Amino acid sequence: MAGRRPASALSRYFAAFSRTQSRSLPWHDSGYDKLRLHAHELWLRALLATYYTFGFRRSELLRLRVRQINLIDRTINLPAGATKNGKARRVVMTAEVLALVTALIQGKQPTTLSSRTTTAPQ
Repeated sequence: MAGRRPASALSRYFAAFSRTQSRSLPWHDSGYDKLRLHAHELWLRALLATYYTFGFRRSELLRLRVRQINLIDRTINLPAGATKNGKARRVVMTAEVLALVTALIQGKQPTTLSSRTTTAPQ
């Protein structure tokens, strides 16, 4: 297929999500557990846990910045412009999501993409 660009590593992980119904999850607990076992990178485990727990859309996860995460209140804030319906959302993190997100954003600047490591994912 000449002219087609290869999918990024992150896009490959989320390919199954692109065709799902809005806010519906493409797996049950057993499927999530299998994915979690094979997700060795911290950034991927954090994204999977956040997606599974809250049903965030792929675009909401990929645009998430450190400044949208409040560790004191244990919340993730999506401003009105970051959601498909234009309404702001705030969710309270579960213990699993809090632990993963805390480790992921440690030492990062507020404008940093919360899902990225210092090196590109393989």
